[in-house]
Amino acid sequence: MMTKGALRPLGFAIVGLLLMLQACASPAPSATACKGTTAEDHYECGYDYQYELRDYPAAIREYSEALRLRPDYPYALNNRGLAYRRSHDPDAAILDFTALIELHPQEIFAYNNRANAYLDKGDRQAAFSNLTKALEIDPTFADAYYGRSNLYDGAEKTEGALHDLTEAIRFYGEAAAHPPSERVRSWFENGRYGEASALNPKIREIDEYLADAYYVRSRVYAEAGDMAKANADLDEARRIDPTVVQRNH
Repeated sequence: MMTKGALRPLGFAIVGLLLMLQACASPAPSATACKGTTAEDHYECGYDYQYELRDYPAAIREYSEALRLRPDYPYALNNRGLAYRRSHDPDAAILDFTALIELHPQEIFAYNNRANAYLDKGDRQAAFSNLTKALEIDPTFADAYYGRSNLYDGAEKTEGALHDLTEAIRFYGEAAAHPPSERVRSWFENGRYGEASALNPKIREIDEYLADAYYVRSRVYAEAGDMAKANADLDEARRIDPTVVQRNH
């Protein structure tokens, strides 16, 4: 599964959109970048450590300071959880995502991220349950369908995987049909702040996600012996992204 949900305190609607679109060009933090005193200052520094410098211990330190100053800071909880995963501490990550869910029970990315942390521990059942909960909240959440498609076992494996991959293709395709700025604005207006915020990297990758879903579905069809559908999906995956096979090997 792919990890999404790198939340940044973007504000609301257009203000949030503009800040997010600027984030890709933000410079790496300097030696004096962390001298602010507010929770937001420490959060911003942690974000830069995490996504610009890939210094996860420093990011965790800054997010922890942000949370000391503001214990109910959802973005700091989410990103510290992601940094803990990068630091190979899934138990700490689960605690942060659980705390975020307690604050915002409808935040689908918190369930998705907690599912990934459970997978880090090898707990497929807990991961499946978290993804299913995310889909109960938002039946259009393509990432959860894609992730859950890998977790079916036994007699349900082929049927369940094909269903979830088909839904992932449907909703990734709908997202890919709209310009990134339009997607962000729509999600903000509908209260889906986590999903909108996570588009910082996702703006550039939505076509890759769609291609991946076609590619994985082609493999499921091949395993089921339906080579006509397998080849059709593989052709579509390559049409969307000619590098899809190389990226998945």
